[in-house]
Amino acid sequence: LAAHDRLFPGRDHVHTAVYEWTSSTDAVDAVVALDRGHAGVIVVADERAAPRLDLAVSVELRLKRTIVSQAEPPPHDLVLGFCAGDPIGEFAAVAPAVARCGFASPFLAVVPGTDTYADEL
Repeated sequence: LAAHDRLFPGRDHVHTAVYEWTSSTDAVDAVVALDRGHAGVIVVADERAAPRLDLAVSVELRLKRTIVSQAEPPPHDLVLGFCAGDPIGEFAAVAPAVARCGFASPFLAVVPGTDTYADEL
């Protein structure tokens, strides 16, 4: 992508990579999970097999190759758990299962067309 000028030049690419799908829940197809209006997502990354998340939709990915990365990450699994309810509350419920992972954090969904949450950045 970088060699073909397909990365947005106005942004610092801290980590841009290609992941391969390894599995997902059957509730909603992983391809359309981002378009379902979930309240947020819990992201978990770990060099070992990241734990499954019992959420509305869970998508498991594995790092295939890094395109641009200032962090130079080791091979790792990435789990995206899409939340039907409050992502912070749902994160508290899964915290014991992800406590030893390399990275785990909840993210709130944006509210398109608004500055909601901008004052908290």
